[in-house]
Amino acid sequence: MITFSIKQGASFMLTGRFSTANGQRIALSGCQFLCDLRDSLGVLLASLTCRQPANVPWALNLTFDGDTGKWPVGRYFADISISDAAGTVVLTDTFAVLVSGSQTGAQA
Repeated sequence: MITFSIKQGASFMLTGRFSTANGQRIALSGCQFLCDLRDSLGVLLASLTCRQPANVPWALNLTFDGDTGKWPVGRYFADISISDAAGTVVLTDTFAVLVSGSQTGAQA
């Protein structure tokens, strides 16, 4: 399982590139995406915004527009649900997001 790290208060943005097992890029044009970040009990921490970058049909940006400073320290989990125009739904592998405290600007 891939793990990404973020510190409380930092901007959240991940970019994923999609390809087959043999490296062929997968075009995501016309697809819809959902991605939720949850704790190990399934409690929702954040719904992430999923946007395709311009002119890169095999990539997807995941962002959170809110304040990550309020996210509790811990390990969270997500996958991406991808739905195509025909209604086929594919889920990516689960990935982890490790949230740690920031030392800069920390209050005693």
